[in-house]
Amino acid sequence: LGIDIFDLCGQNDRLFGYLLTRPDKRIEPISDWRHESAYRYPLLECLADDGQCTEAWLKQIKALKLINEVELVDRTRHCTQCESSHLNYLDICPNCHEIDINRQKFIHCFSCGNIGQDEDYMRAGVMQCNVCKQTLKHIGTDYDRPLESYACRACKSRFEEPLVVAKCLVCGQADTPDKLMIRQIERYELSEKGRMRALYGRSEECSVYSDKPEHMLEFDVFQQFLSWHIATLRRSPSHTFTLITTRIANRAVLLQSLGAPAADRLMKHFFRLVGEMIQDTDIASYDANCTIWLLLSPTDTQSPTHTLEQIKALCEKTLNDDHVGIELQTKVVNAPEDLNSWDDVDSLLGWDHE
Repeated sequence: LGIDIFDLCGQNDRLFGYLLTRPDKRIEPISDWRHESAYRYPLLECLADDGQCTEAWLKQIKALKLINEVELVDRTRHCTQCESSHLNYLDICPNCHEIDINRQKFIHCFSCGNIGQDEDYMRAGVMQCNVCKQTLKHIGTDYDRPLESYACRACKSRFEEPLVVAKCLVCGQADTPDKLMIRQIERYELSEKGRMRALYGRSEECSVYSDKPEHMLEFDVFQQFLSWHIATLRRSPSHTFTLITTRIANRAVLLQSLGAPAADRLMKHFFRLVGEMIQDTDIASYDANCTIWLLLSPTDTQSPTHTLEQIKALCEKTLNDDHVGIELQTKVVNAPEDLNSWDDVDSLLGWDHE
């Protein structure tokens, strides 16, 4: 029919599909002096849409956390105006900014204070000041050598060290090295979110998120409840609550082992069971990353340990004949003992809270 499969999907689909089916492959940079950035990514160039800037594409999928950094390969500096890496580093006069400078040896006469170049002091093989005519025999007694070791032919100034600037060979912009743009040149691999993207197609989220169990609150409403508990605890130290954070740790394995439709049904079923398990005084929510939050109220007659045991029992019910089922990673925050003075809603809901 004359249809090219390359044209049937976008660049993200091509890239993530390629990396998903080749787990040992990475997005590798190679150095290329002909490239304006000094490095390029051949895999991205091969799979990119026509006219796509691969650097912009790389920034986009990195910002979306669809790829992970594996290794730092190099660090490059770039022009602040055109972002080229083709720079020429120049020593210039710090006074007039001209490049016509040279390194010289100077002498400082103690008798009259004159400072001049070595050749100006030599008279018939004898070192003599050309101003006061004093013979200079001993360094430290008759003369010394000042720290200034450079001279500018343009403005005649003397200085200890020249100013270093990086001049862009593309646009001519000149900047001191500390003002240059710095880029990390890294090797990348497909992230777990990227694998989910490849398996589910164009949707960035688990499709289970679109079918919220009736016992689960919308995430923004859950945040408001948690904020109320934190504020109440700040005013009344005797107030208590427990936040349980649990997430499906093996969702990528489930998708690969069971296939997307079956894994989808399994996770929906599990979330529904968790929602039905919670008491009327507790609230729960979850997000697109398959993370569940349970907020146990102070009136809860069940301990957090008992609640976790119930959730673990639900996980065991998801095991199939091949012993493939949901595996969880869990974190518990008991307030007030586990609450830091700086904690807020975002820090408590984050996975790295300590």
